[in-house]
Amino acid sequence: MKLIIVNQNNPERLFRAIVALVFLGMAAFMEPGLLRFVSFFSGLGLMFNAITGNCYFYRIIGYSSCPNRN
Repeated sequence: MKLIIVNQNNPERLFRAIVALVFLGMAAFMEPGLLRFVSFFSGLGLMFNAITGNCYFYRIIGYSSCPNRN
C-alpha cells in the first residue's frame, strides 16, 4: 500500500497553496490563542496537500480530481 498517491489536479493544488499561505499569514499576525493554533495547522495541512498532491480525505472516499495516468 502506497502512503502518498497523487489525487489532486494542478489547479486544485495551486488553490490549496494560496489558501494555505493566507492561513499561515493570518497565524503570523494573530494574538496567541486557539484561533492562531487552528489557522497555523490548517495552513500546514493544506500546504502539505498542495506540495504532495495527496489528500487523505479524497483517498478515504475514493475520489480523485487527477486525470488517469495509465
